[in-house]
Amino acid sequence: MQTYRVLLFAGMREAVGAESISFDAHDVATAGDLLRHIRLLHPELEPWLKISRIAVNQSFVPLERGVDPTCEIALIPPVS
Repeated sequence: MQTYRVLLFAGMREAVGAESISFDAHDVATAGDLLRHIRLLHPELEPWLKISRIAVNQSFVPLERGVDPTCEIALIPPVS
């Protein structure tokens, strides 16, 4: 099993009360899989998940992109 750490920003930090979330998973292969796990573990983030993007190593990625727990992963909300 691998541990994934996801950095949070803005209202997402306030919703969970932390700068990041971590979870163990063995079936995360893509950014979409990661998002599915976050939805299940942190339903309070749903309003932001619909409008945020996933960044891996400081670059936005499509949901089909593979993710590795050693990468820096972040959920980035819209910025005006």
